[in-house]
Amino acid sequence: MKYLINEGILEIPDNLIDRSVNMLVTQDGKEVSYTISRDKLQTAEPLTAFIDRQLSDLSRQVSKFVESERIEINFKKSAQTGYQITSSFKQNGREYHQKQMVLVLKDQESVLVVTGTSFEPWSSKNMAAWQSLLKNSELH
Repeated sequence: MKYLINEGILEIPDNLIDRSVNMLVTQDGKEVSYTISRDKLQTAEPLTAFIDRQLSDLSRQVSKFVESERIEINFKKSAQTGYQITSSFKQNGREYHQKQMVLVLKDQESVLVVTGTSFEPWSSKNMAAWQSLLKNSELH
């Protein structure tokens, strides 16, 4: 299988499942960081149940977890629909503010999760960048 990464294309065995996680951070670590992760739905699991299960797991690992918004979203440049989730929580005494884009890919079993995380409430600049990500992403 040809596996595309920013640095090139790797030839890897076909029988591997992509469970990679990509982390994108600013030089100073003060702005929103982005994490891109991949997962699989359980057998016959709808996306909403996957999200509920994942957020339930997270809420057991952190304190003061609050899911403040969950809305269905469409991607302008792709056929997939998914969800945007806004949440906050505390971990190790630090406050986290997150936005997540969660969607099922065309194979109907792979899930892509993009998480934006900030230690402060999201600024209008960060919100504009998030909206641009949702509007301009092209997914396979």
